[in-house]
Amino acid sequence: MRLAHEAEQSAVADALAAFARDVAADPAAAAAAFADRYLDFCLEQPHVPALWMRRWLADAAEFAELEELYARPLLESVRDALTAALPGLEEDRAELTVWTVLWTTHGFCRSVIRPQVPRFRAHLRALVVRELDLGGTP
Repeated sequence: MRLAHEAEQSAVADALAAFARDVAADPAAAAAAFADRYLDFCLEQPHVPALWMRRWLADAAEFAELEELYARPLLESVRDALTAALPGLEEDRAELTVWTVLWTTHGFCRSVIRPQVPRFRAHLRALVVRELDLGGTP
């Protein structure tokens, strides 16, 4: 889990840097591009969603701290970047949107049917833009 987290943390940091660079010019496109980068990471590193799905679906009470050690800090970094860059975005809405992207992407990547990736990507982009109330074109 630690190694998976380090890879995910690096990908999220890179995606957040690109988001910060692009958000002022086009918030909807920047948010959608962040979702694209996360999806690409999960498709390229399928063991990461697999580990989390196994964790969430299995009875692993002895590993209760994993969310606090790994998931929560990443989630909060994305949530905080969104609320800082998008005036008026409520923290709770940003957090639930991040969780929705995470759960949806992990679920898709575990059952991935490669020909469906473009369709799922378009759906994910639209979901992010809608849930963050950005009103732009994803």
